[in-house]
Order: sequence, then C-alpha cells, then structure tokens
Amino acid sequence: MYIAHFYRPINEFVHTFDTVQRTLAAGERIFEVLDTVPAIRDPEDPVPLPAPRGAVEFLDVSFRYETGDTVLKNITLHVPPGRCVALVGRSGAGKTSVVNLIPRFYDVTGGSVRVDGVDVRRL
Repeated sequence: MYIAHFYRPINEFVHTFDTVQRTLAAGERIFEVLDTVPAIRDPEDPVPLPAPRGAVEFLDVSFRYETGDTVLKNITLHVPPGRCVALVGRSGAGKTSVVNLIPRFYDVTGGSVRVDGVDVRRL
C-alpha cells in the first residue's frame, strides 16, 4: 500500500510533463503556420465591395499550377446574380480550379476573374 501511494504522485507528474511537452510541440507548429507569409497578397489599395450583387465573370482566364500543369485556357464565362451554373467534366478537367479562383485561393495566370465588375485581385 505504501508503494502504491509513493508511485501515484510520480505517475501523475510524468503524465503532466508529457502533456506539457505535447502542448509545446503543438504550439510551435501552430506558430509556424501563423508566421507563414501567404503567396497571394492583398492589394495595397483594395477596392471595397459594399453591397455585392453576385455577378461573376471569367474574362479570357488561363490558369496553371506552380508545377506547370495548365488547367484552364482562355475561359470566358458570365454568371448573372442569382443564377446557378453547373460545371461538369471528367476528373482533372479544372472544375474545382474554376471555383477556387473566385475567392483567390489561386491567382489567374492570364485574363481576369471579376465579381460585380471588379477584378478579384483588387478586392
């Protein structure tokens, strides 16, 4: 019984020490992510979009990933406010890439993507 009372605090200390070490390691990873400089920068003088209507235009848009794979070439598309558009095609055809260009997860390599007539690179 004495041995059990002796080892219990030591076991709790080891468990607490392990938790602290894991927390410190996770904190380091979190700060690495927070300190990462994004590849897509906001413009120095952004244009405000106070009351968006929702018109989306792709004007002669081309896009290729950093790996060099061209995904989109000279795409022109106009979606009026309140309308839905379905993009269909085989896997790897660029459907997700089209959608990811609107919120600027990537920047176009040619042409422009516009929301309510304003190039998304200026928003």
